[in-house]
Amino acid sequence: MSFEFILIAVLAAWIGVDEWRLTRLENEVKNLKETK
Repeated sequence: MSFEFILIAVLAAWIGVDEWRLTRLENEVKNLKETK
């Protein structure tokens, strides 16, 4: 396990979580617009 590998793994996980949060936010906004 090299340092670069750990860094890339952490970056990939962080980006994945970011995208997951974005899609969740988009879904919440859509739900808010539909209920109004």
